[in-house]
Amino acid sequence: MTATAPSILPITYDDVERARERLAPYLTVTPLRRYPLLDAAAGLTLFAKHENHQPTGSFKVRNGLSFMTALSASERARGVVAASTGNHGQGIAFGAALVGRIIAGAATMTLEIVEQAGDEGLDALVLAVGGGSQAVGALTVARRLAPRLEVYGVQAEGAAAQHDSWHAREPRTTERANTFAEGVATRSTYELTFPALVEGLAGFVTLSDAEIAEGVRMILSTTHNLVEGAGAMGVMGAMKLRERLTGRRVAVAFCGGNLDSGVLRRILNREM
Repeated sequence: MTATAPSILPITYDDVERARERLAPYLTVTPLRRYPLLDAAAGLTLFAKHENHQPTGSFKVRNGLSFMTALSASERARGVVAASTGNHGQGIAFGAALVGRIIAGAATMTLEIVEQAGDEGLDALVLAVGGGSQAVGALTVARRLAPRLEVYGVQAEGAAAQHDSWHAREPRTTERANTFAEGVATRSTYELTFPALVEGLAGFVTLSDAEIAEGVRMILSTTHNLVEGAGAMGVMGAMKLRERLTGRRVAVAFCGGNLDSGVLRRILNREM
């Protein structure tokens, strides 16, 4: 027997409204705040949306809860399998815990984040895949696990497609994705999201690891909020567009508060 996820595309505004209703009992609205010191450091008027204040430290808890609460009781009884570098998997596990299910996960996350998921009481069986931040490898393993376990497969939807793929208007694959910002460290595109990116994405702002690390330090020192690498990219990307954005109100998401302590130590010591 082969298990496949229920059809979810195309997503309509009514689908979003229904998801909002399902999530309302479990999540509160995250705050939108301004920080004068951050404005001064960035040279912009910034509004920070605090998705890092979600139960798992990331907006992806919404995705996990939406998926799990949309399944019927019989579908939930079968369980799910997910591929993740961290935040997506924790979101699925959080949603599964609320409805009394255990998930199997194929992960390329660091050992520290795997242990953190267990410490937070998230009932998830985690299978570590390879090394580095290569979520596509984990996705392949998850797809193989789903039919064997007769469970639903859940694909992450948040990671960015690669820069050269978007410019080429076709999926491209690279051998490496060398960055400490695991949330965007993909070696290929995702089939569910790439068509939407080609159709609707206006452009890219590229950042180096040094610039991302500076963003983590800036946000921590001016707002006392810890965000991981991918969560700091909104602020740093806005700063690169400062000439275009000056005089306008700019919203950025603080998403992802699950930064590896070893990486954080290097960032604070200005080793990266």
